[in-house]
Amino acid sequence: MLSSLASNRAKGLCEVDAVTAHALPAWSLAHWDADDDTVLAAMAAEVTRHTGGAARAVALKRWRHARPTRYVDGPAAVRDGGATLVFAGDAFHLDGGRVEAAWLSGIAAAAAVR
Repeated sequence: MLSSLASNRAKGLCEVDAVTAHALPAWSLAHWDADDDTVLAAMAAEVTRHTGGAARAVALKRWRHARPTRYVDGPAAVRDGGATLVFAGDAFHLDGGRVEAAWLSGIAAAAAVR
């Protein structure tokens, strides 16, 4: 059910033990209309299963369009006509759907216009 579980302390985002958990897109879609308490309970149980520690405080954020539904092969798309036009974003990376993919795509786009 989880697509990622990250330590915010290890990433230098906070001084206390805190994690960010992301659910798999299919699970999120299946539970989109569930009430917040139901989703939070399921997510907290899964985090506890993976970390061994029970959550003390939780917050829920829902992003309906958090991940692309289709991906493009390659890190960016370049169109040359009268002017160069470059498309980049998280959908232009094989590992798409994360901020890291968008960053890598942006780097490839910048290299294409140099």
